Amino acid sequence: MKKKFALSFVALASVALLAACGEVKSGASNTTGNPVDEKTIKIGFNFEETGAVAAYGTAEQKGAQLAVDEINAAGGIDGKQIEVVDKDNKSETAEAASVTTNLVTQSKVAAIVGPATSGATAAAVANATKAGVPLISPSAFDLPTQIGYDSDDVMAEGEVGKVGVAIDSLADMEILFDGIDLGKVSTSMTINAPASVLLAMYIAVAEKQGVPSTELKGTIQNDILKEYAARGTYIFPPKPSMRLITNIFEYCSQYVPKWNTISISGYHIREAGSTAAQEIAFTIADGIAYVEAALKAGLDVDTFAGRLSFFWNAHNNVLEEVAKFRASRRLWATIMKERFGAKKPKSMMLRVHTQTAGSMLTAQQVDNNIVRVALQTAAAVMGGTQSLHTNSRDEALALPTEASVQVALRTQQIVAYESGLADVVDPLGGSYYVEAMTNAIYDEAMAYIKKTIWTACANRWIPSVRNCISKRSTSPSA
Repeated sequence: MKKKFALSFVALASVALLAACGEVKSGASNTTGNPVDEKTIKIGFNFEETGAVAAYGTAEQKGAQLAVDEINAAGGIDGKQIEVVDKDNKSETAEAASVTTNLVTQSKVAAIVGPATSGATAAAVANATKAGVPLISPSAFDLPTQIGYDSDDVMAEGEVGKVGVAIDSLADMEILFDGIDLGKVSTSMTINAPASVLLAMYIAVAEKQGVPSTELKGTIQNDILKEYAARGTYIFPPKPSMRLITNIFEYCSQYVPKWNTISISGYHIREAGSTAAQEIAFTIADGIAYVEAALKAGLDVDTFAGRLSFFWNAHNNVLEEVAKFRASRRLWATIMKERFGAKKPKSMMLRVHTQTAGSMLTAQQVDNNIVRVALQTAAAVMGGTQSLHTNSRDEALALPTEASVQVALRTQQIVAYESGLADVVDPLGGSYYVEAMTNAIYDEAMAYIKKTIWTACANRWIPSVRNCISKRSTSPSA
């Protein structure tokens, strides 16, 4: 359900991307001579609204329509309103190609969004490219791609293209980003086990476009340890998986310096049942493991630490969540400075994205979820998150409705622009209760970290980060 839900957001972003990148402009024309209407700009929707994968296509169609509504409400593109021409490809590859041709030749659209599945996308891209019409297929990676199977593998049967696109080769990656200037966008890939392969393909596509790797911006999740603990989409054993991650750190620090090489995720750990202290403890322990592996590989901590980022959950207990965010920053700064000897301030900063808690949503009285998400959003903002994802009220039931997605968006906007919470750094700093809770969560999380991974110093195992630096102890203490 969450994967399906995410696709509608990608669809929304795809329409916005067309606008932001200037792919659709008033007065333009494509290679078939289709002019853009002087009063409106026609964009075609080519989604699976009936047939075998209608659930996915409909979700993306709704997301794309919401984006159009937002753009029109904000004044349109170059002052022109977007006119949508919606065509159902009926979940058929041949129909997707035919719909593309119809949108170009009959409806005379300036751009196309969709389809939702990889096979239909490939067919549609071919016809759109021939006509010189930009097409964006809002896509995630399908499950076989996430766990390293080609589409024709027997283990991939029944899953190809269901929750995203299938990437089996460089040609697939070229199709996925056809018409998108990778030098002008930032791409986030929720990919872990095969992250090195997908990033390599992305770099290759960029180079074929004439975009040097030094100019690429984006993020790969690349957090394999939480896959073993909480999610399950791993391929290789831990040791070679860690080597792949450190290889990515090293390569990107030299050749892709604007790329965020890992997003260390506590969200999935919290959704799997952890407490607030356990969420940051186990996640920061994962972060320690990644830094240790990188140092063992010969990297200098200040060359890669500034590109590490984290991903937190936001639950209902507002003050506990604020304290959790505050404690996590202190923990990471202490560990990076005292354990790893980081010198650059950026290396000690904890950068974090937050998503409100899916596990806190109820299927009963779904409107109450609006209040829950608003409180979670406020907690994340007061705690100091750098970016935020708000869930929809009816996500516990099924794919969220367009109205629900809009409420989730408005929740962010109200907190950001009407509440005043974003105007002050650490607005609850100094509160006795919040400070005391921050200390308590810090101590509890540090105790978990000491218990689970101990601190390595001078080839001896000791339980204290501070002792490792200051006392150079050579024997464990209780």
